[in-house]
Amino acid sequence: MGISINEVGVACIGAAIVDLIASVDDAQLREIGLVKGTTVLVSGPESDRLRTLVSVEREIGGGSAANTAVGVAALNHRSTLIARAVGDTLGRVYADQLRGCGVSLVDDPTELDLETGRCLVLVTEDGERTMATYLGASQNYFRQGIDLDYLVRCEALYFEGYLLDSDGALEGLTAVARELRSHQVPVILSLSDSLLVERQRTAIDHLLRSGVSHVIGNEAEVGTYTGSDSSIAMAQHLRSMGVSGVITLGEHGALGFDDRDIVTVPAVPGVKVVDTTGAGDLFAAGYLVGLVEHQSLQDSLNLGTQAAAHVIAHFGARPTRSLRE
Repeated sequence: MGISINEVGVACIGAAIVDLIASVDDAQLREIGLVKGTTVLVSGPESDRLRTLVSVEREIGGGSAANTAVGVAALNHRSTLIARAVGDTLGRVYADQLRGCGVSLVDDPTELDLETGRCLVLVTEDGERTMATYLGASQNYFRQGIDLDYLVRCEALYFEGYLLDSDGALEGLTAVARELRSHQVPVILSLSDSLLVERQRTAIDHLLRSGVSHVIGNEAEVGTYTGSDSSIAMAQHLRSMGVSGVITLGEHGALGFDDRDIVTVPAVPGVKVVDTTGAGDLFAAGYLVGLVEHQSLQDSLNLGTQAAAHVIAHFGARPTRSLRE
């Protein structure tokens, strides 16, 4: 294909989701029938129905891997998002916003019978978010396979665990992990959500034994997978499988581990928390940049905590400026 590593940079695979943000009060939320603070998957018709019950104030490109790709770009490092956004109105919003953030978007131009995915984000006065997600075209991401010749040219591949709920994802991601391992390209899995880990524990275990080299997750997610109740024990469990990675510890910082060390770093002090959405995604961006730039484990963790500190200090899940300084 004539594509160099510098042209691909850090590649992220994830669902193409546009966040539709609306403000509601607790009474409205109860009337709508959603449980406060939860995330549910809904059908296209149900998403349309819910949307008629609220006033959408903003349409913002979202998705975990997409937020991480934007964070990598904000750190002045090349990033590429591989996602499925079709050419409808929301798909154009999604693509335009990503490119405006400096992220290269590789999507599938095939006409599908599904729309671009969307997430209705209902925000109550206390800042709590309740989300109803329609995956749309993203749920068929693996229908036609993945271009391995393209992916082996990336510096590292990061993918969100949410993909495992898509048909054919385990087979597709296993093939990717094995191929990239043979080319010594790091493959990083974000565990994404504790409930997802419960649903997909067997699939995650298969991936970690099939070529995934790094894991990123918070204590609840990693604890759900390992069955351990301390971050050190979790790290040791994953190290015994030949896996490196990070366990984020919220206000207590993060713990990183590889085949040589287990390192902890504190959170950035003095940050006024406005919105925690995207904190894990931006932490991943900082850690990934440190990893591919061959920084030390401690420096990579610090870069992650600094990126996360920036995003939690404002409303929204993406950086508002360049983060490199």
